[in-house]
Amino acid sequence: MTTRVGLIVSVLAGTVASAAWATPFNDLASFLAATPDAQLVDFDTLPDGSPTGVGEIGSQYTDYGLVFPAGNRITDTFLVTTSPPHAWVNDTLVGNDRVFDIDITASGVRGVGAHNVRFGGFPNGAILRAFDASGSELESAMSDSDFGTLDFFGVTTDADIARVTITFVIPMGWGLDDLYVGAGSTCRADIDGDGSLTIFDFLAFQNAFDAGDLLADFDGDGVLTLFDFLQFQNEFDAGCE
Repeated sequence: MTTRVGLIVSVLAGTVASAAWATPFNDLASFLAATPDAQLVDFDTLPDGSPTGVGEIGSQYTDYGLVFPAGNRITDTFLVTTSPPHAWVNDTLVGNDRVFDIDITASGVRGVGAHNVRFGGFPNGAILRAFDASGSELESAMSDSDFGTLDFFGVTTDADIARVTITFVIPMGWGLDDLYVGAGSTCRADIDGDGSLTIFDFLAFQNAFDAGDLLADFDGDGVLTLFDFLQFQNEFDAGCE
């Protein structure tokens, strides 16, 4: 209770420095709570509902505002996928790293995430980077560096995403199964959605936190802790555009 009372006082006094809310995620549920409008891009199915075939992806997902440069392709040879049979791979090497890439033509995309899958017994060690239209990096997220499968990693940002790269530091053995893209909230701290920041947003955050709702997972780590309170307070203090 002391922590909550002190936090209310700090929020109302505006004593915490402003901070952007670009956030990395390693948990799908937390990402979806922050990006409730996220569109699942399942590489088993095209936007019109027809099944995909193996080969170059190209412009098959332009209905989602996504274009895949040459080298990005669909395969059906993976040992483990979130939703078999197909997965997304890339043949492009930059140095010793395998690099997946996507150009985002839709406006307002501020959340991107991916499930990766195992092909063989290699640790993943991947990093997803989101860039704006000028090429400036907005945020990045690391995958788990273990031998597990079906890991999720993604980001939400406070600016439109125009390009995403996903780099695997081991140049073979990994692919990506599903992609998530969405606009999310343009101001996460406006939890009650009334267009302004008030004490009612703080109370809504506290209620979500107390209920264990991952809407309150502001640091994106999949658990609710004091750090989520601090991140919410920073974003509340930063205000909304």
